[in-house]
Amino acid sequence: MAVVDSEEHDVEPTEQRRRRPGLAFDDRGASMVEFALVLPLLILIIFGIVEFGYLFAQHLDVRHGAREGARMASVNYDPAAWGGTSIVAGQNQLNVLIKDTCARMDFADNASVTISLVDDTGTSTQDNQPGDYIQVTVSATPEQITGLFAPVIDPITLDSTVSMRIESAFAPVLAMSGSPLSYSGTCP
Repeated sequence: MAVVDSEEHDVEPTEQRRRRPGLAFDDRGASMVEFALVLPLLILIIFGIVEFGYLFAQHLDVRHGAREGARMASVNYDPAAWGGTSIVAGQNQLNVLIKDTCARMDFADNASVTISLVDDTGTSTQDNQPGDYIQVTVSATPEQITGLFAPVIDPITLDSTVSMRIESAFAPVLAMSGSPLSYSGTCP
């Protein structure tokens, strides 16, 4: 039983009851040390999710651009039909087609777009007839948000090639050169 003095205060020291011989007084700093050990791994996981999610979005964007470019080329795309200004068939139409393909991509800056005429086996053709195929290839180097995964992401090139049947003769074929007939441009 505790001894009470005349002012009715407990004179038994409470600190002596809490202390255990040979142990620290409390462990308040332990959680801080554990957090400091886990934090780098947590940050790496979070940044990895963000970085690879952004890489996946860029890959989908390149695929979308190739699909849109092939669709526009297969129907002999003319911006005048969509309320734009009429253009002269040939190289100017190819440049507009590449520019509009790039405009349909959100993330692929400085992407390379190549338009080629191929037959149903994928080999070059000179025919340019409905039933042949137009092939659009889009290539881009991925951008990074954090740069933490540069050794993994830098060597990657995002590529997508889409072939579609020509629905009407592709007017700018005369401006194409080489074998296979192809024309290339770069997104601004």
